[in-house]
Amino acid sequence: MQQQVWEKYLAKKNGALFGGAGCGTSTVMMRAINHARRAHGEDRVGVLAWTNHAAGLIGGQTLHKFLRVGPAPLPKESLLQMVQKNSAAKYRIKNVRVMFIDEVSTIASRWFAVLVYVVRQLAIPYMQALPWGGCQVIGTYRRRTLICILFLMRSHPALSMVLLCVPDSLVCVHQCANASI
Repeated sequence: MQQQVWEKYLAKKNGALFGGAGCGTSTVMMRAINHARRAHGEDRVGVLAWTNHAAGLIGGQTLHKFLRVGPAPLPKESLLQMVQKNSAAKYRIKNVRVMFIDEVSTIASRWFAVLVYVVRQLAIPYMQALPWGGCQVIGTYRRRTLICILFLMRSHPALSMVLLCVPDSLVCVHQCANASI
């Protein structure tokens, strides 16, 4: 199953790695991150997590650091303006081609929506209509978050994620594949 995940990544498909501790999600994700960095360059690969600890484990940064904004609960339009005024943040986000998000389910839904909004708004105009502004997105989820994922996919069609699996989560992926989303 991990080979299937790898092949989907290489085919430039958005994906979600489901699995519990010790089943290989981090191994597959780190392999993909290293490949993406070699193929696209460091500045075209975003590696994100919600907490500093999780970000450190995958060689990434927090969502707030990536966007270069504070945790203040501002409207997404205000946050977009803040990012647009920061030339380094704007350049970074516009140039990302592949984004890896570890433990997506730990990110507050409001901030996840802000991230999607900012990435799409800063994309090349003809790419803005595409999910994630044409940026490939790979995320990891813990097995217990399946119900959450189904809800997120229904309430945020922009996710447009292909469900992938690792051995531990085969049943979950089967259930998702047959759900009407």
